[in-house]
Parts: sequence; structure tokens; C-alpha cells
Amino acid sequence: MSNKLFIGLAACAFAGALTACDNIDENDRYIPVERPEISRVVLIQEFTGMNCVNCPNGAAVLHNLQEQFPGSVVVVGMHPENNPNTMPLAGLNLTSPLATAYYEYFQPNAFPAAMVNGGELMYNTDLWTTSVIEALKIPASVDLHVTTTYDVESRELKADFETVFNQMYTGELSVLLWVMENDIHGLQMNLGGKVIVDYSHNHVLRGSLNGTWGEQIGQNFVTEQKITGSGSIILDEKWVPENCEVVALVFQTGSKTVEQAAVAPAIESEESES
Repeated sequence: MSNKLFIGLAACAFAGALTACDNIDENDRYIPVERPEISRVVLIQEFTGMNCVNCPNGAAVLHNLQEQFPGSVVVVGMHPENNPNTMPLAGLNLTSPLATAYYEYFQPNAFPAAMVNGGELMYNTDLWTTSVIEALKIPASVDLHVTTTYDVESRELKADFETVFNQMYTGELSVLLWVMENDIHGLQMNLGGKVIVDYSHNHVLRGSLNGTWGEQIGQNFVTEQKITGSGSIILDEKWVPENCEVVALVFQTGSKTVEQAAVAPAIESEESES
């Protein structure tokens, strides 16, 4: 269990609702969106598979959202086991027991399916963009930061997280740490029964650093309260560390509604270190 550091401080008397900024430069956006003072990072859980003919279209929608809102949209692809849409192709298997656990819990009935911040499953890709835009307008009650360290010899990946509450919060929260892998090249079925020969599979869920549902960090938080913790995992020999990222999320323990998300590379690039 991770150590938790609580810096307790009485809530400021003026803590209240956060207001949206009136003037935010959105020149680099495709769709103008009024953003809150404290930005929320949106998490999209995508149920997808190599044999799903509609999934390349879903992936394109999610890619466009990440291009449109850089740093504000995190996507995690769930490839559950024992599903016709996710059967391996040409020896490449992207499924995981962890993805299977979420598939059995949320029970999507078609692929692709997406959940924005742990909300309802959406099968119509036309709705995904609208849902993300609406979610981005909501101020986050908590900031979340994650840092990583990787040991080349042992292949151990460790992540440390810190939450800082921006306002009073009532309810029980948990933190979950995932590792996902990008740029996995292989086959992918497409519309019309066609096969994409060299398809780049991205944000593939590989495992968890702190269990299926993470760990509870408490309930009923005050402004400026900080909580820290960590988790670790030994990377499988087939996973490329340079292509892996750690996703952290703070969510309501009961409803699974995501309050905030963050992402960090498993290995910092030379450019980011310089």
C-alpha cells in the first residue's frame, strides 16, 4: 500500500465555486470552447479490438480529439479477452486480463464503445466529440500530477502521484495507475472486410501499477489538501518501455466517475530532459 501524506489545512472561508475564464486563446483549437480556470483532463475509456471493423473510425475520432485539445484528453484502449472483436491477428495479442475485468464490469454490448470520465457507454462516435467538449467546460475539483522512474535492468516501472484539492470535496475517492503502450504495429480489420496491414495500435491498456481498482485515498477533502502515493509494475518483455505511458486517474470509488486524469511517459525523452 502506498504511503499517503496528508497536509491538513482548514478550508479557506472563501472556497466556493470556480468560475470559467472569460478570455482564453483557442486559436489552436478546431472548435472554440470556453475553458475553466482549473482545467480538467478528460479520460476516455475505449472498448476496441483488432477484429472490430468500425474501430479504426472510432480511433480516428479519438485521435482528432487529442489533436484538437492537446494535453487535455487521455485515451485508454481496452482490449478484453474472449470477445470476437478482440481475437489476436497474425500472432499479435493486445488483450489483457485487466481489460477483461473492466469489460465485465461495464458490459458494453457493441464495439467500439467509449466512456467519457466514467460516464455512460456511447456507441455512436458522433456523440464522442460533444461529450468531451462538455466535460472540458467543467472545472476540476482536484489537480493530479504523476511522475515516473524506470529501471532498465529489472524493467520495473514506478509511478508517484500527487493530488491537490482546489476546493472542498465531499465523497470517497480512489486513485488508479495504469500502464498503456503506443505504436504497436500489426493487422487491423476495417470496413468491407478489408485488412489494414500495417496499423498502428495506440494507447493499449497493458496493466495496472496498483490493482484493478487502485486504492482509496479517503473521503471529505479540504482545499489545498495534498495526498501522495505510488505504484509499480514489471514490464512484460514484449512491451517497449519507450512506447509506454502511465495514466493516473482520480475517481469516485462507488460510481467510478472520473474527477481528474494525468499521463506521463514511462521513460522521459532526451528532449524533455534538456
